[in-house]
Amino acid sequence: MAQTWLSKWFRGGRTPSPTKTRGTRLNLECLEDRVTPVTSVTNLTGGATATAMVQSLLGTGVQASNIVYTGAPVASGTFSGGQGTIGFDQGVILTSGDALGVLGPNTTSSYTGSNGVPGDSQLDAIVAPNPTLDASVLEFDFIPDGALLNFKYVFGSEEYPEFVGSSFNDVFAFFLNGQNVALIPNTSTPVAINTVNNGDGFGTPPSNPQFFVDNYTSAQLQIQLDGLTTVLTVTATVNPGVLNHIKLAIADASDTALDSAVFIQSGSFSAPKEPVLTVFNPVRFLFKKKAKTYTGLYTLINTGTAAQTGTAYVIFTKLPKKAWLKNATGYTSAGKPYIAINTPVGINKAIKLLVQIKNPLKKPFNSFFITKGLVFSATQPV
Repeated sequence: MAQTWLSKWFRGGRTPSPTKTRGTRLNLECLEDRVTPVTSVTNLTGGATATAMVQSLLGTGVQASNIVYTGAPVASGTFSGGQGTIGFDQGVILTSGDALGVLGPNTTSSYTGSNGVPGDSQLDAIVAPNPTLDASVLEFDFIPDGALLNFKYVFGSEEYPEFVGSSFNDVFAFFLNGQNVALIPNTSTPVAINTVNNGDGFGTPPSNPQFFVDNYTSAQLQIQLDGLTTVLTVTATVNPGVLNHIKLAIADASDTALDSAVFIQSGSFSAPKEPVLTVFNPVRFLFKKKAKTYTGLYTLINTGTAAQTGTAYVIFTKLPKKAWLKNATGYTSAGKPYIAINTPVGINKAIKLLVQIKNPLKKPFNSFFITKGLVFSATQPV
């Protein structure tokens, strides 16, 4: 029967302390009743290559070149069978130690692979004044078709939970054209052990626990790592049609004890051409006395790099006081009306959109313009 890591600490004859040092490591017995494991890892000594790793990542609208891997061959490679463990089936793994070491079950809380290779200067800057060691870095140039890059990943570490809140955190980053884009959703905060966790059990409070998966207090996942993030998505602006550069990097910090890993989903690294709908000019709404309705005819132009073929949505975030949209298709959870557009719009082509606004006041508004508060979306608003 699986026990908590705290009970195992006492069982091992240790006295817990809020002071964290590298000499303090937990002993964790084999955990039972795990779900589907990561079934296969192929590192760079077993047939994987840097080129194959990058090619496996590429999705729609991206061409890669100048691929370089720096680090120990045993530290990185490809994996499969991860759907029930990390949230997607296959992809690339980069670690600060031993890629094969992530295979479950979780038989120890202190799995370590030490490779004797240097750290990375850009990662050094993140954890300064601590140095980095055993860095694994996969970098390449790429030409995107579209202006928005997306890819999915999961970070995990053996340093959970006992080194939450300490200065001994291993570090990873995705440097896109020099800037780290591995960020907590809707923030500028980098994803790290100290920024995504469930606390340390000694008083350090949780940080962004909604993005954390605990693999140390009960038998959950068939993977060696004690904690992981949920599946996270990088969404970042790139320069379409020209060379961009990305550097995917991970390393130990301060010493080589305890492995960390980052998993990147195959086929998710994409930057497709996208339609962009814009309003050609401000629309004047005129009052129809008989219908007690204001009507305006919008001209929408696709200024993007691909045709709008599916349903698009125009969300009205600002309307005159007390007014409401008569021909709304639906409403967002925040109560904002939207109109669905099902007419295809080619590149540099235009369509017309009739908008009807009702006025519940007895006295009509003067005629008005709506020039702000329009949001266009290619997905169903929520």
